Amino acid sequence: MKEISSKEQPFVTVGIPVFNGENYIAKVFKLIYEQDYTNIEILFADNNSSDNSRSIIRELALQHKNVRFISSETNMGALANMNSLFANAEGKYMLLASLDDAWSHNFITNSVNALENSPGASLCIPRVDMCLGPKKAIVYTIRLKEKYFSGFQLLRFWRTLTTFPSAGWYGLYRLSAVRTVGPIPVSFAGDLIFLQKLSLLSEFIYCETSILTFEMREKWNTRKMDLSFFYGNAEMPMRVPPFLIVLQTQIYEILRMKLHWSLKLGAFMQILFDLALRKFLALIILGIKSSPLKTISKMTLLRKLHLLFIQPSWVTIENSDVYLKKEVYDRHGV
Repeated sequence: MKEISSKEQPFVTVGIPVFNGENYIAKVFKLIYEQDYTNIEILFADNNSSDNSRSIIRELALQHKNVRFISSETNMGALANMNSLFANAEGKYMLLASLDDAWSHNFITNSVNALENSPGASLCIPRVDMCLGPKKAIVYTIRLKEKYFSGFQLLRFWRTLTTFPSAGWYGLYRLSAVRTVGPIPVSFAGDLIFLQKLSLLSEFIYCETSILTFEMREKWNTRKMDLSFFYGNAEMPMRVPPFLIVLQTQIYEILRMKLHWSLKLGAFMQILFDLALRKFLALIILGIKSSPLKTISKMTLLRKLHLLFIQPSWVTIENSDVYLKKEVYDRHGV
């Protein structure tokens, strides 16, 4: 592995959360190992895996002095495991790296340069090539509009609240900003709530030349799968509707922030308006699905709704029909 010696490059931590990932660890390590950026550490966080993940990580740590690992004696859930990475990272920046994904050779270099040139930004969002299956066949690409998550705080918050592309979560973070905003809430949509809070303190930037290949799920998760992902072995709110959990967490987390009262009030109003809008859209979608219209007409209406309320935040290319099928038609069962 490359030496951690350059004083000209900011020190970067690559944080890799692991749960039963024995078949992926070597591949991800190789991709990070081959990055052209030199001043890095690789930090694995094992979330009480039951396979050989820990043994594989220990062997890597013995072979490479800039590999570290931490582990939990219980399954904390994915978000708590990511918090342990943020808490233990030693770099100025941290790349949150999933075992399923891949990165362009100069991903870290380009992302660091972008953040170094934007001292007011806390997250560099990459271009995302969405793929299906282990062969990483790219089906569509997400490009953000330039400076979409910049500007006035409440505008940033609104756009993060309503239209943040989830794959953008796996970008490069400025750790000082992350630690100011506090840990990721262990809750339904805790990762997105964390980004909403972060948007009130700082801008997000986009880097076209940092390319993430993101493997999306074949099917949408069930509620039980989401509970397991977010909470692990912790007590799960089985009888509370997810939207209510999200609302409670959003309000609690904003209250805890050290913000002027006017910003908190503005954020609360946006949260409530977004909830009302989502309920309104849900009723429209339910009406479309239960209508006697032909399937092609239902798909057309759903597509127009999506373009009106969500699509303005990003540009999809290289087969937008597949994007619409995965993000709209499959999600709503049409």
